Amino acid sequence: NPFGTDGELRSRAQDVGSRDYSVESTAWRFVAGLKGLLGNWDWLATVLLAQNDVTNTGRNEISRTRYQQALLGMGGPNGDMYYNPFGEQPQNSAEVKNWISATHLGNHESKASGLEFAVNGFFGARAGGPVGMAAGAEFRKNELDQWWDEQTMSDDLAGFGVLVPVSADRSVASAYIEFSLPLHETFEAQLAARYDHYDDFGSTTNPKVALRWQPIPSLMFRGSYSTSFSPPSFNELFDPVAMELQWYIDTVRCEYTGLEEDCSWWEYPSQYSGNPNLDPEEGESWFVGMVWEPESVPGLNFQLDFWKFEHENRIVWFDPQNVLDAGGDQGIQREPTGPDGTPGRIMWVESTNMNVDKLLTQGFDTTIRYAWSTQRAGNFDIALIHTYVDRYEFTETDDWWLEQGKNYAGKSLDKPIPRNRRNLNFSWNMGPHGAAANLHYVGEYESGELWVDGQRTDQPWTVDSQATLDLQYSYEFEKLRQARLRLGCINCTGEIPPLTWSAAPGPYHDPRGRVYYIRWHQPIR
Repeated sequence: NPFGTDGELRSRAQDVGSRDYSVESTAWRFVAGLKGLLGNWDWLATVLLAQNDVTNTGRNEISRTRYQQALLGMGGPNGDMYYNPFGEQPQNSAEVKNWISATHLGNHESKASGLEFAVNGFFGARAGGPVGMAAGAEFRKNELDQWWDEQTMSDDLAGFGVLVPVSADRSVASAYIEFSLPLHETFEAQLAARYDHYDDFGSTTNPKVALRWQPIPSLMFRGSYSTSFSPPSFNELFDPVAMELQWYIDTVRCEYTGLEEDCSWWEYPSQYSGNPNLDPEEGESWFVGMVWEPESVPGLNFQLDFWKFEHENRIVWFDPQNVLDAGGDQGIQREPTGPDGTPGRIMWVESTNMNVDKLLTQGFDTTIRYAWSTQRAGNFDIALIHTYVDRYEFTETDDWWLEQGKNYAGKSLDKPIPRNRRNLNFSWNMGPHGAAANLHYVGEYESGELWVDGQRTDQPWTVDSQATLDLQYSYEFEKLRQARLRLGCINCTGEIPPLTWSAAPGPYHDPRGRVYYIRWHQPIR
């Protein structure tokens, strides 16, 4: 120790080798069923069994205990070797490097099983025709077992927390019924209800009411209302505590010091875990729309739908950077405040999933489709599908980094919310031949604040829009029981995602670039 006093060392043992992670996953799924006709009623019974085994292996990790011993000259097989942490490529013997390195192992096994019975048919008669009914019941069970090796659970690996085994299961019994009521030749109602009983979250009943009115053959109006219920996943509930280093800007301390290490991205220890106290998400949805197929233009179909969702107790990842930007302290562990009132340096950051707010979002879906057939050139279909997000606001929230009543459409929070998304789809088929082209468009959105030369500006960071093209050709082999060969590419022009402030491009952008594929579908009946 050349400094003559004890201190804390933050380093990366580069000469041990890059940390290497591998994941091996084996999955199988079995579904079998019977279906039949009993009088005027169709029935279906199915059974499901599935399992997924995942093994995680991490190599070139560092043992905290052995690293500390090696810094004090008590490392190596005989306990008499030093590890030198200084320099970009420190010179250390292979013996001491191998001695401080470690491998961690984890296994995750998930199982799913279920039984379902469904029946549907018609009975009686109304002014518009017979009454349709569908009903069913199902039982399903999900199980999760997570196991870690002894060293991983001992809190001895640098950059890890105390990973503990997890064993959890959930059983759900459900029943549903639905009626289609043709009240008039031009008017139809749909009434439905679903009951679910979760052994870990209790019971819930969710209804649905839908109406359909067709005053003339070419014009139809529709609308619906329903509620929904979604319990937290096993991962959201039981993810073990994990320690890692994450980049944050200490905007709170920056206001006092102006130092580069406080006002720019800096690595801090970060702790993440599941939250066993989460509540289920609940929601309400409304749809109102129309469909128009003008008789003067056969094959043309125009659809316009307005949608509105309200979600309560949304489960989102608690982002510490949002806390820092808003001047909060939840999950931020600091050193003591200085005599002059300067906030202490960040020691570590905690994050997890939380039920945070009540969200209202609404918008429009528009579809224009035109299909036509020719005798010599085959059949064609072209469609333009557009989604526009009009509102994305929090009507109730206790989160200080969110502004209640503000419209976040066109911005990014826990995920991007572009206002516009479009798909232009074209398909053609003639005999055994088929082809398709799909043009995908994602509009621009704002993502945080714009920084220039390490300085924050009052302008938003705008993530640019992007368009990608997918192409596919298919051929059906009639003599092979209608087997079909598909050849295609995704993002055929190799567009790269737009620049963002983080390494993750978000759910609407694919970082893989151009991808080719070949698929073979073989019927066996």
